Amino acid sequence: MIRGMKKMAIIFLAAALSACNSVNVKPHSLDKSETIYAWYGGYHMRHAVKAELENRGYKVVVEQTDDEFSDTTKKAAKDMKGARYLLRVREPDKTARFAPVWCAFNGFWWWTFDVSISDQKTGEELLSWTGRGCANGNLQRLEKIMDKIEK
Repeated sequence: MIRGMKKMAIIFLAAALSACNSVNVKPHSLDKSETIYAWYGGYHMRHAVKAELENRGYKVVVEQTDDEFSDTTKKAAKDMKGARYLLRVREPDKTARFAPVWCAFNGFWWWTFDVSISDQKTGEELLSWTGRGCANGNLQRLEKIMDKIEK
């Protein structure tokens, strides 16, 4: 009886410490020779995604627009500088939360975010990722996702 309760406690603890993520990827669909348009600034995940793309050799064009979340603004379409891909990262919390208990061995910070990469030529969404979790875990997931999405 006690042994079963210990197993249940371990399973519950593991579930409680895990992050919730929903990821949809079109494998082998992102071409390194094409330009990616991304919005300026951002918080933790937006910086991480742009840095990861640049480290992998992608050309990331960043420019400020008036409305960073509207897909239909004419100004955003004009400012994309002919980029094939559009990167959107939304961080609703705006700041990371210090989570020393939940993220003690995984970066200490809790992020909540939405990441999308779409192909402006075909109109397809290549990556849709809604997630939350500890900083280092999110960065490791990002690397794995990029390995899947690259051509």
